[in-house]
Amino acid sequence: TEIGLIKADVSGEVRNMTDSGFGDYQPKWMMGGKMMLWFSSRDGKQDLASTGSREADAYGLFLTQEAWQRFNLSKEEAALLAEAEKEAKKKEEKDEKKEEDKKEEVKPVEIDWNRIEDRKARLTIHSSSLSDAVVTPDGETLLYLSRFEKGFDLWKTNLRTKETAILAKMGGSGGSLTLDAEGKNVYVLAGGKMS
Repeated sequence: TEIGLIKADVSGEVRNMTDSGFGDYQPKWMMGGKMMLWFSSRDGKQDLASTGSREADAYGLFLTQEAWQRFNLSKEEAALLAEAEKEAKKKEEKDEKKEEDKKEEVKPVEIDWNRIEDRKARLTIHSSSLSDAVVTPDGETLLYLSRFEKGFDLWKTNLRTKETAILAKMGGSGGSLTLDAEGKNVYVLAGGKMS
């Protein structure tokens, strides 16, 4: 299976976004439309004739060159960029007049098709049985539900340093993850309850 993209008005052709020759599934937009997250069996344990267990990894496809370059910054470079952006935002806020009922406009997803196939990255450090995954809006953290032993657990990976740890032992069946608007809280729906 592959993941295709077509315009909402169904004009044009379907573009193959993954083009891997392996099982690619469960795509979703992340980082405000700058990245597509999906699961693939490319590097995990394969099943034979669609029977038995298989393992997958979370992958990211960065839709712009800028998003790709930001993802590949070192920890130190990312810290310097964040500080510069913080200062620029302060200056911009001083220059702008505050509008109380200023509405945020929805920006269209922009895709740089030039060499898009070179802007893919494996996000998980280990293949496993995955249930769901999300990336924080700043592109720094991957949160995912994965099963290694008994039941699924909530894992966290710092995408810059690759440090990975279990955030919570869920112990049940798989579920789904949703981030709040700021990306500071993750909601887990699993086993019929929300955490």
